Amino acid sequence: MAEFPDFGVHCAQETCNQLDYLPVRCDMCSKSFCSAHSSYEEHNCLKSRVKDIRVPTCPKCSKPVPTAKNEKFEDRLKKHLDNNCVEIKTKIFHSYCGVEKCRRKELLPITCTMCKNQFCLAHRHTESHDCKAKEDTRKFIRKGPFLVPRATVKAC
Repeated sequence: MAEFPDFGVHCAQETCNQLDYLPVRCDMCSKSFCSAHSSYEEHNCLKSRVKDIRVPTCPKCSKPVPTAKNEKFEDRLKKHLDNNCVEIKTKIFHSYCGVEKCRRKELLPITCTMCKNQFCLAHRHTESHDCKAKEDTRKFIRKGPFLVPRATVKAC
């Protein structure tokens, strides 16, 4: 039987380089490997973390340690253990309602176009939060591009 040196693909693993006639293409890094190095762990695929959606647990406190897609688990676990297994909570709600007695919080800030303060959904309209800027604009009349003070008309 004759040899065909151009037929098949060499394994992309540096230590292997075996000529394989039925190579396996990695769906994450798009390199071709022999059957021995086809798994993510065998060829140390760097892009396999994108597909790996498991949340590892801390060996000390047995709590899940979530990691970002671009962050290594080992680094995140080291930070977790350095903080004595205490997670620093981040604020989710940033915008509080500008009405004095309202305690509502919103994920997205709703800014009044007149007074530029932030409000909750219930107080987002100028009538709902007694907008001071709206009262100031009532004192003026728009004459073209200018605001002219409203003349006080005395009744006869």
